[in-house]
Amino acid sequence: MPKTYRAKLKKKPDLIGLARQHPRSFPALLASNTKNTKTGRYSILFARSKSTIKAFNQTQLNQLLNKINQKIQKCSTDDLPFYSGWFLYFAYESVAQ
Repeated sequence: MPKTYRAKLKKKPDLIGLARQHPRSFPALLASNTKNTKTGRYSILFARSKSTIKAFNQTQLNQLLNKINQKIQKCSTDDLPFYSGWFLYFAYESVAQ
């Protein structure tokens, strides 16, 4: 299981700036900009992945989804809102398949 590090921050970090400065280390950011404390509490900055899997047709997509289902781990028991996970990007053209 990967190590988890925690620190109390004095101010909200600039996740967009961090992702922009280090795109290879942080390839994706899901930023929450809403003021709603129930639905907009968390932004997720994805760190460098250990692997990349690509699918170019429906058969490969099905195989990809099966691999993901096999690798999903149960969440840690601590109080982190998210732990590990996947970032999936589907190109606009994939809608037609």
